[in-house]
Amino acid sequence: MPKPGYLLFDWGDTLMADDASRTDPMVGWPDVRAITGAGELLAQLHAAGIPCGIASSARVSTEAEIRAALARVGLADYIGAIFCWRNVGAEKRNPQYWHKVAKKLALPVQQLVMVGDQLMSDVRVPAGKGLSAVWFNPQDSRSVTGPGYTTIHALAELPQALAELQFTLSTPAQ
Repeated sequence: MPKPGYLLFDWGDTLMADDASRTDPMVGWPDVRAITGAGELLAQLHAAGIPCGIASSARVSTEAEIRAALARVGLADYIGAIFCWRNVGAEKRNPQYWHKVAKKLALPVQQLVMVGDQLMSDVRVPAGKGLSAVWFNPQDSRSVTGPGYTTIHALAELPQALAELQFTLSTPAQ
């Protein structure tokens, strides 16, 4: 499996199930759950030495609250850096978000891969800034592919998608 410099996941509906009707931090919800396959995938990536983090536009949760919610479903030990609106000051649709993330990780954007369920903010915007991106679309069979991005329909498909993107530390994203 190619090893990206840093693999970033969206939080809501990519690693953990979101409830759009809730306006309070997820950590306090009575029921929280990981997306099917998230634990297995993160364990596999961790074993392969691939660092993983969160890139979220979540406005109500702090970095500590996101980490605590991840811990409730056994995912926190696999996550390094967490970027959210509260510590970046921007949403993922804002190109400055990606500049700030790359700067904090001390990596060029070409060494970052974003995986998320929102086609615009998780795929097209980051790809436009030089990141590789993977659209996680478990809802239907639609797929999009373009320079530096592709689609998966289950988290278990991510290792193959990374290989197809030919994303490695020494090869910039297309």
